[in-house]
Amino acid sequence: MTNFVLAVIAALVIKITVQFLGFDFNNLGVILFVAFLQINIVLAVFNFLPLPGFDGFNFLTTFKPIAQVFSKSPLANPFFMARYGLVLSIAILFVFMPFINLIFNFIFNLFINFFGL
Repeated sequence: MTNFVLAVIAALVIKITVQFLGFDFNNLGVILFVAFLQINIVLAVFNFLPLPGFDGFNFLTTFKPIAQVFSKSPLANPFFMARYGLVLSIAILFVFMPFINLIFNFIFNLFINFFGL
């Protein structure tokens, strides 16, 4: 959630500087905050992914039926995750990258439309 809060702050700064202070989108400060907004949205989306090692996976395992399923899989073994977790997560990311890109674009467009940027 911290990344979403930082993205909201960046969007507010962009809105204030462009609309009320009259700066152009070519201003270096505005470009910096647009990049800050994009980076925080990307980080928020990646943290919510239900992959081992991300916060979304930890959130899913708080539910008892899902935790029971994962407790019987190799994903619950810390030695397996230490050895193969990063490679497994990167492979899954590459497979689902078009879907993740759609989620990122949807959330970024929500921010753009909501703040009128």
